[in-house]
Amino acid sequence: GDAGGAPNRVGGTVAQGGTVAVQVQKGTSGVLTCDFWYGGSDRLDVTIDAPSGTFGPYASPATNDDSAFEHAAEFDLDHRGSNVDGYDAANDRRELTVFLTGPAGNYTINLNGANVTDGHFDGTLNPSYSHGDTTGNKFLSFVVPGSIWDAATARNNICPGDYVFRTQWTDVDGNPESHTGEGNPGQIWTGSSTGPTFDGRIGLDVCAPGDTLFTTYNPTSYFATFRSNLVQDGGGFYGAANAVSAAAPTVAGIVALMLQANPQLDASQVKSLLHRTARTDRFARNLPNEVWGYGKVDAFGAVALSLTGGAPTVNSAKINITKGSIAIKGSGFSSSVSVYLDGISFTARPKIKNGEKVTQKGTLSNGMTIDQYVHSGAQAAVVVRNDGAGAAEFFFTRP
Repeated sequence: GDAGGAPNRVGGTVAQGGTVAVQVQKGTSGVLTCDFWYGGSDRLDVTIDAPSGTFGPYASPATNDDSAFEHAAEFDLDHRGSNVDGYDAANDRRELTVFLTGPAGNYTINLNGANVTDGHFDGTLNPSYSHGDTTGNKFLSFVVPGSIWDAATARNNICPGDYVFRTQWTDVDGNPESHTGEGNPGQIWTGSSTGPTFDGRIGLDVCAPGDTLFTTYNPTSYFATFRSNLVQDGGGFYGAANAVSAAAPTVAGIVALMLQANPQLDASQVKSLLHRTARTDRFARNLPNEVWGYGKVDAFGAVALSLTGGAPTVNSAKINITKGSIAIKGSGFSSSVSVYLDGISFTARPKIKNGEKVTQKGTLSNGMTIDQYVHSGAQAAVVVRNDGAGAAEFFFTRP
């Protein structure tokens, strides 16, 4: 999602006979949907304070097979038992959806504990305000961390975040363009939604570059009507893309390559490989966490480790920055091994001894030495691959 740290999620506990007043700022016209979930054994009645007055109380459905619908000039209320929720969910929770249709202003949704066993509730609103906006839609009370779109938190879903790749470019007319004030290259995009999930999981899996990327454009599309979006030398077929909407296709493409390398991978295995190969750097630190997930996605590493059969085992590795060498000990190294540093090959072939040691020296194919490429404090990924077969990966951080 693109909500960043927006206050678009609430949570709390309603006591027996007590009331929790969830305040909502409706800052825009149109319908604002507030969606609440609570335990199937609880019964929470509802009263709504709208700009024109107080409405209710509206009784909770009597059983989990029942539902109730209420209509007023400034809102509609849909309250469902856990067996008839709107998403056919299997979470044994009741769903209360309040559609605020009235004018902009402050509303209060009062949850009254008519019959409470647990009392915990979670809630979201949509559309949320955009990051940095202080006038849009948002909760004003009982706000809790986390702004990931609820549907993105399924356990086997891959939920990406977005980090800044570039902030300046030249458009098709030769004019300089920029997208600034939302993070510098390498930093998390300020609008990238964060975890945790309702049930306490991190939520984010990996982060991918998404601000600003260049992607293919349909010349007749809406976005192509803005010439500032079209990039120089793109012929009108390439333009700027931003936000998690740009990061997500990047991760989807990496997953496609992983499945091409190994069609037998299932969703949980793909997710695990993305986690294992994700990168840390001076921006993505103390991982995993609710902002970066497991780190910055590593396409080469994820695809390399997806390959099956004949993967070597790495027991230890020593990197000599001064000499520009990598010495790897393990087993299962074939007579034809390739070594990569952050997915970049070396100009020279490595030396293999008895299938148990690999020594790689020389410059990278980009013309840089290890010393030039890996800066102080930076992390790098080394992949050792038996050509045509599987691979092993390890990380090192230069002091």
